[in-house]
Amino acid sequence: MEDSDANTTNALAQVENAVSAEAVNLTLDQIVSKGDGTNWENPVTQFDQPVKMKLQVADYDTAAGYEVVREHNGNLTKLTTSVSENGTLTFETNQFSTYFIVKTAKKADNGNAKTEKSSNTSSTTASSAAGSTDNAITAQSVSGEGVPAINIASAADHLLNLAKLSEDENKAVKAGNKTQFVLSASGMTPTKEEIALIQSALGNNVIGQYLNLNLTLKISGRADRQITDLSAPMYIAITIPQNLVNHDSSIERTYRIVRIHDGVATLIDGTYDAATNQFTFATDGFSTYALVYEDVNTTLTGRSPKTGDNSMWMVWTLILCAGCSILFAAGKRYKKREW
Repeated sequence: MEDSDANTTNALAQVENAVSAEAVNLTLDQIVSKGDGTNWENPVTQFDQPVKMKLQVADYDTAAGYEVVREHNGNLTKLTTSVSENGTLTFETNQFSTYFIVKTAKKADNGNAKTEKSSNTSSTTASSAAGSTDNAITAQSVSGEGVPAINIASAADHLLNLAKLSEDENKAVKAGNKTQFVLSASGMTPTKEEIALIQSALGNNVIGQYLNLNLTLKISGRADRQITDLSAPMYIAITIPQNLVNHDSSIERTYRIVRIHDGVATLIDGTYDAATNQFTFATDGFSTYALVYEDVNTTLTGRSPKTGDNSMWMVWTLILCAGCSILFAAGKRYKKREW
């Protein structure tokens, strides 16, 4: 973030009775292990759906008011902000860049800033608010009969960056044409060649179910395009069928995916959430898949059975760059200029 009087002055101009501003840089990264000691790392600058954020004000002044102004790609936006009794600011956003906490001479009384009771909720939680309609970009998941439910775990605008758009597709999206990604899952019977490839990568895993996963790009006014490869992995969550859920406390079950793409079988690790019964994995190719699992008898190995999967194969890292971005902490305040 550029540390300049101009940035702060512009932010102050968005808020009535502003007296000072504190800059915070919010960044979000997707980090997924490749399973070989290295990671895929993708910065995320925008979500399709807003999330609720909570920031604690340093040196909270109970007599003052506070507003949040977002700066993203050069555009300043004053966000609807609520303030708790202990100085926690709550706001919704779908973009990650520079934010200004603007202090006002008195508490806002116009409904834009509300006072809420303190709570023990997480500092970052999913919001049920309506999603952004920027460029009308959406994502949808469809599962066929007898196929586990699937969900796209990547933001729609992030998929746009991975889809290797043609020049004409880029022009259509920028023109505001309705754009949708559709991930579809269907049952399938593998060929002998596919079975042989899966077996070659299976190891100690057991096959649970075969799937076809297809990703389609739909842009209004254009023919649909099947996407077979992405420039980087996207994230997919699959609900484990009940017949594949482990109910034996002496068994530790690990789920994986075997993907066949361009004649190559790849064993893919992921993360299983026992609370939601979802297995999340990363992939950049779409064709034939097999949901597989490996069981370990903990009574024979002496390992304690897991109550949930705490592995860190996929991590969403939200970093508040306090050292360089929270200017109050460095003792630097910007005051509203008098002209």
